[in-house]
This record gives sequence, structure tokens and C-alpha cells, in this order.
Amino acid sequence: IINKMVCYDWRQRYSNGGAALAAVQALALGNQSSSSSQQTPDVQGSTPTVLSFTRRKLIIGLGVATPLVIVGCDWWKKKSNLKPPLPPAPRSSPATAKIDDIITVNANGQEVSRTSSTIQYFTESLNLPKGAVPLEMTLIPKGKFTMGMSSQERQLALESGLRNGVNRKILEQSLDTSTPMQSINFPQDFYMGRYAVTQAQWLAVMGKFTDSFNKNADAKFKGDNRPIIYVSWHEAREFCKRLTAALPANRVIYRLPTEAEWEYACRAGTTTPFHFGETITPSLVNYNGNYPYANAPKGEYRRQTVDVNNFTPNTWGLHQMHGNVWEWCLDEYTDNYSKKTSNLKNNGGEPSGDMNVNDNDNRSYLLRGGSWIYDAIYCRSAYRSRYIAQNQIDLSGFRVVFISFS
Repeated sequence: IINKMVCYDWRQRYSNGGAALAAVQALALGNQSSSSSQQTPDVQGSTPTVLSFTRRKLIIGLGVATPLVIVGCDWWKKKSNLKPPLPPAPRSSPATAKIDDIITVNANGQEVSRTSSTIQYFTESLNLPKGAVPLEMTLIPKGKFTMGMSSQERQLALESGLRNGVNRKILEQSLDTSTPMQSINFPQDFYMGRYAVTQAQWLAVMGKFTDSFNKNADAKFKGDNRPIIYVSWHEAREFCKRLTAALPANRVIYRLPTEAEWEYACRAGTTTPFHFGETITPSLVNYNGNYPYANAPKGEYRRQTVDVNNFTPNTWGLHQMHGNVWEWCLDEYTDNYSKKTSNLKNNGGEPSGDMNVNDNDNRSYLLRGGSWIYDAIYCRSAYRSRYIAQNQIDLSGFRVVFISFS
């Protein structure tokens, strides 16, 4: 009976719990008949003895088999359900928030629209000081987008760079890394940090700053809500591992974003050079305002990082995807997109390169977003840069993504 209840082929199992119970009862009655036929007939005393014995067997049999039937039927229902299981819930229940002041500007840097959107997010529980920006993870919906830049954008970027004094050969080589354009699919939703990881969040997870931060970080770059800097690609991955280790389930992880995830989230449905539109200004992004993009005027150059929750976000609630600090991505650097495999195109969550590396690995890995010291041209959604894995400087930080596995 038990073998039939848990048979691998669902068609061989009992159709329901009642059928399994009927089988148990039939087995007990069969034992009763067998016991009666084997005993010496005793008109006065044998019949009560046989009845008492089979009732006891039936009670014991039902007592043992009933929970097995219940468990077996529950297992059968789960096994015969062909739908994939739902992904586990995040650490806290998702909440919704309305995002106002989603700004779009024209090529002159003039505001042309201001809209709002509603995001879904959850907050990871960390022991943070009062006033510290929480680790909020916003939902990035599944979908498709075109990665890279068009020939029109390339030409405008080339003109802007040359006007700002960038060497033509070097500029053209850097622009070509974002070509050819590729259609990338994301088959499932994921969550991304609304902000770059802060210094307070780093301390809450890692317990101490890196030696390089303690030795080199200038006072004006320090603060609970300033982005963590002086962290290598390896150290950023270690942060993700420790954050994941604190989770109650083993089917979810924190990790660095792939560069496809990063650009998809940065664009948030836009196709312009920046999610703000045709250009940026220092009132929207922290970059070197002496070197603008398109027809935008020159502006402020802050010469330092700012708090991660400064400035307005994109439609999906992400702050500072342009400027402030370069952000590490999971992928190993490649010269362009020409060798992207079908697997990478079909699933933007797949990184390129070998991820099974030790701390001695010093290959080049992707950076995205630009930083406080760079020109506007390097802060575009499509722009790609790289550092070696062990590099620790005041220009780069990271944000995390949260992935669940069904």
C-alpha cells in the first residue's frame, strides 16, 4: 500500500485518500479471513477470540496507516502538480511606494517632464545607526531590452568627447566596447539595491572597513550614507556572500549584478543615453560638471562623493545609477558584445567569464555608471569600464541584487 502511495509514476498511485483507506481496510479484512481459516473450529470460544484479534489489528493498522495515507496523499498532490514552485519570499514582506519627481531633460539639460511611478521593494534587516539609509531592494520586472548604444548615440558621444579634449583614438576604442547592440531577455523578476552599498551597511555586514579604506579615505568621503569605497571586486563579492549567509533559506542569494542586469535596471525602459533623457546636469548627477554631454552647460564639480540617497531616482526607484561611484559588476571584461553567447542573450542574469576564482585572481571585471571625478560621457547607461579585480580606489563601489530560485 505504501509503495503504491509513493510510486514515482503518478498514474500508478491511488486516486485519492479514500482509495488508500479502502485498501487498508481490505487488507485488515483479508487478515481476518486468513486467521479464521487457520484456527481449529471451536463453537463456544473460537469466534470471539478471532473477532477480538482482528479488531485490534484493524485499529492498529488504521492508526499506523492513516497518517501515512495523509502524508502520502499530500506528497502525491505535490508530485502530480506540474507547475513550478513559487519563489521564496524576501526577508520582509514587500511594500509599495510612490516615487515622485522622475525627471526627463532635453539635450540642453532643460527639464521637459516630471512624472511619478509606484515601486515594489523590501528592506533587508541590518543593525544600522540611527539615520542610516536602509538596504532597500526594489523589484526589477522581467522583460527584454536592447543592450549597448546606437550609431547615433555613438556619434554624439564622440562629438562630446572630442569637444572636451579626449584623445580621438582612445575615445573611439572605449565607445566601441558598447557595440554591437544586443537584445537581452530576463525571464524572471529580480531585486536590486535602490542605492549603492553605504559605509554603514558595509560595517553592519563585514564588521570593519578594509585596510585600504582606513589608510586612504579622505574625511570628506566618509559618512554613514556615503557609498563604500576602496573595495575590490573580491571584497564586494565577499560582502554578498556574508549577506546571503544570514538568510534563513538556501534558495536565495545576494550577489553583484551582471552588466546586463545593471544596464537593464539603469535604463528602466528608456533608450536615451541617460535614464534622465538626452543628457545630465550636476543638479541630477554627481560628476565632473566641467565636461558636459550634448548641449548641456558646464556646472558644479564637487570633487567628492555624496550621500547615496541624493538626487532623484529612475522609474524603478534606483538612485545614482549615473555618477558618484563606479559600480562593480559580476562579469569578466570583454572587448565588446560580439561574442555574447545565446545563453547570455536568453538570460541576462548569466555572467560572462569564469566565476570560480580565488582571491589571487586579478583579471579585469566590469564597472558601470561613471563617478564623481569623470566626465558626463562616461556616465551614460551604455558606457563600460573595467578595473583589475584587486583594485581598491576611491572611485568605485557596488550595489547588490537579490535572486530567488524556483
